[in-house]
Amino acid sequence: MTAGAGSNSLVKRVLWIDILKGLGIIAVVLGHSGYQNGYFMFFFHMPLFVFASGYLYKKNSNMSWWEASKRKFKHLMVPYIAYMLLITLIMCSYNLVAGAPLLKALSLDWKSLILGGSLLNGAYGVFWFVTFLFTVQILYDFLQRKVKSSWFLGLIIIAFYGIAHWESTNYQHIFVPGNVDVALFGIIFYALGHLFHEKDWLNKEGVGRLLLLGAIAYLAVFFYLYAEGMIRFGLDLKHRQYYFLGTVILTPLTCTIIVAFLSKLLSRIKVIRTMLEFLGKATMEIMYLHIMTGIIISKFIPLPWYLFLLAGLIFPSVWYYSLLKLKELKNIRSHTRYLAKEKI
Repeated sequence: MTAGAGSNSLVKRVLWIDILKGLGIIAVVLGHSGYQNGYFMFFFHMPLFVFASGYLYKKNSNMSWWEASKRKFKHLMVPYIAYMLLITLIMCSYNLVAGAPLLKALSLDWKSLILGGSLLNGAYGVFWFVTFLFTVQILYDFLQRKVKSSWFLGLIIIAFYGIAHWESTNYQHIFVPGNVDVALFGIIFYALGHLFHEKDWLNKEGVGRLLLLGAIAYLAVFFYLYAEGMIRFGLDLKHRQYYFLGTVILTPLTCTIIVAFLSKLLSRIKVIRTMLEFLGKATMEIMYLHIMTGIIISKFIPLPWYLFLLAGLIFPSVWYYSLLKLKELKNIRSHTRYLAKEKI
C-alpha cells in the first residue's frame, strides 16, 4: 500500500488504514486462537477488512472493467493459488517427515481445495475470504461503471442485502464455490467504506465526533441487551450466518468506526504506529499462514491462546519481511545490470 505524491492528508489516511488493518489482523488471529472471548472478534473483523478495501477503492477510468478485474485477479487470486500450493507442499512434507506413508501424506481433501469457500478448513480455513473479497471488488467496480445514479446504486446494494438475508435465513447450508454469493452481503461494507472516503466523514471533526459518539452509544446498548439475553446475534460470513436483520450491519460498522478512530489515535505513538503499520502491510501473509503456523507448532509444544496469537503474528511477519528483502535485492541487481549495460 503506497501513498501518492499528493497531499499530506493522503499519506496520513493511508497510514491509519494500515494501522486499522494491523488491528484487524490481530483480531483475526485472536479469533482463531482459542481465547474464550475470541468469538467477539467475529462480530466485526471481516467486515472491517471489506470496509478498508472499499475506503481505498478508486475507479480507474483509463482501463476497462475487464482489464481492472484482471489486475485485481493478479493482486488477490495469484497469491491465493500460490499460498494454497505452498501450504499444501508444507503440510504434505511435514506428514512425510512425521513418518506417514506417501499415499496418506498426500491424502488431502482435494475437492475442497479446488472448490474453495466454506469447504476449506484447517490450515486453509481463512482462504474463503480472498475469493469472496475478489468477487466484492469486481462486482462493485462493475456497478460503479454501469450505474450512473448513486441513489440507484444504493437501491441495488440494498436489494443485494435483501437477497443475502433471505438466503441466510432460508438456505444457510447451501454450498457455492468460493463463497462468491456472500458478496451480496459483503458489498454493503465495501460501499460504506467508499462512501465514508468520498464524504471524508472520518476526517471531519464535527461529523467524526458524532460518528464516534453514536458508535459508542450503539455498542453500549447492544452489548447490554446481548449480555442480558434480550437480543441474539451472530456473524459468520463464511457460513452465511448474517440473518439478524439490521444489527449485522450496524454492529460491525460501529465497531469499525471505533477501531478507525483508535487507529488515528495510535498513529501518534511512534513505536505502536510502526508495529501496527507493519502488521497492516503484512495482513495477507498473516491471514494465509497463521493457522498453519499454529497447527505445526502445536505438534511439538502446547499452544495456549496467547502463544498462538504471538506465533500467528510473528512467523508470517518474518516471512513477509524476508519477501520484502528478496524483492529489494532483486531490484538492486536489476538496477546494477541496467547501469552496467549503460556504461557499455
